Amino acid sequence: MTLGIKDTITMLLDRLNWPIRMARWQAARGFASLLDSSERAVATEAFLEWLASRRMENEIVSGLAALMCADDAHLPPWPTVKAAISKSSILADFLFQKLYGVRLGGWTTAHSGEIPSHFEPTSYFKETIGQAVPSVLETEFRYHERSMDRPFYEQWAWEWQNIMESTGSPHSSYPYHFLHKQGARDGVSVQTSQAQCNVYRSAFLRTLGYAVAAWRMPLDEAVMSAARCLPLSRGLLSVVPTSRPSWLGALPEKCVAEESGFKLAAEQLISTTSRRRMVPVSMRLPIANSVAEFGELLVDAFYVSDDFVPSDQMMEADGARNLWWNINDLVSIRGRLPVAPTNEYTVSGRSGSCLPVALNMMPSHFGFWQNDYFHIGLSFPGSFNFDSALSVDFGDGSGSFTSGGERVGVWKTWNDDWVPTYPVDGHVRSGVITEVGRRFLDRFAQKSNMRLGWRVTLKVWRAGDYGSHRPMERFAHFVMP
Repeated sequence: MTLGIKDTITMLLDRLNWPIRMARWQAARGFASLLDSSERAVATEAFLEWLASRRMENEIVSGLAALMCADDAHLPPWPTVKAAISKSSILADFLFQKLYGVRLGGWTTAHSGEIPSHFEPTSYFKETIGQAVPSVLETEFRYHERSMDRPFYEQWAWEWQNIMESTGSPHSSYPYHFLHKQGARDGVSVQTSQAQCNVYRSAFLRTLGYAVAAWRMPLDEAVMSAARCLPLSRGLLSVVPTSRPSWLGALPEKCVAEESGFKLAAEQLISTTSRRRMVPVSMRLPIANSVAEFGELLVDAFYVSDDFVPSDQMMEADGARNLWWNINDLVSIRGRLPVAPTNEYTVSGRSGSCLPVALNMMPSHFGFWQNDYFHIGLSFPGSFNFDSALSVDFGDGSGSFTSGGERVGVWKTWNDDWVPTYPVDGHVRSGVITEVGRRFLDRFAQKSNMRLGWRVTLKVWRAGDYGSHRPMERFAHFVMP
């Protein structure tokens, strides 16, 4: 049997439900490129048929997310898209308005009604939440229960049960089939979304629809909660992983040598890094798979006082580098970055103090298909490095930081023998580098009477007793003369 172009496009759209989230994102990009090509007519026809066959609300959201990747001029006509949607939701309505500027509607009655008095959530529902969706969804409903005195959690379970009965969805569990037998029991995890992801998220959206219709939940609050199920964030849509920077050479792998060799290799890495015009101030470097299945090198720049001596507690202070980033429109990871006061991020050592050059951005909302990048962390330079407000935008596959109309830094990522598995307290094999222009670093250091210093952290997970992977960690500090 020979597949035609329309069948092939339908197969591509089915990848929007693929267990690997990165595959969903790439499928959305691939479909958007077809809308921007000579195959636009057949791609539109395949999309509308696929959309009309969806049986769950979260699948409709996935389809609309694919349209977010396309040029506005090449979107299918909104009346035909609206006519194809039978499973509307508050989030689908939100995305439809972002795409077309008109309402989708139809979601205020898309629910299962009041919970029967005899209903109890099943043990499977309660036990599988953390495997199927992130815990923030349950946290969101527990918060609304306290603030509104309404049974959000039980309504969620009621909606879930009705979806299970109407769709016959499988009772999927932890994706052990993505792990080798050893990994399944030794603390190795995996970035996937199983079939139950669609069921839980659809039930979550239906619960919010019921809350607005029956409990008079404020619409803006409901939309903010629904946005927890966003598949994609604008801005990051244009990110394309590059190749590992050639100037790194084998320096990260040299750091895996014996402890004396680690310090020497780390010093060589810092020497190479600090001489660049665009200085890497934050690096997350996967160790080559041929050297360590699970290993990463973390390099961070700090401003340090002349009398600074690092403390052991400082090693655990990464949480103190987090900066909340309120995403006003809920969908755009771009634009002006929040102000970061230096006094809130200055850390004391055994003597003296230090200030990280880059901070870990914590966006209020982000797309879960792009979770790899949020899992690694969006390490962006603090606004204090510059005299004017700092903004970020993405284009040509990377991020670009601007201040006062001038490009002041870049953010790049790449995949290094990428697989969806990662160790506990580790990350998938994606590398990230944040760079800042040297003259801005020198200017701030001189203004604050500090010097530029570096912390290098090596983590390698090796199988220990009883098959469990435990990290071996090494640290080194360097201060520029």
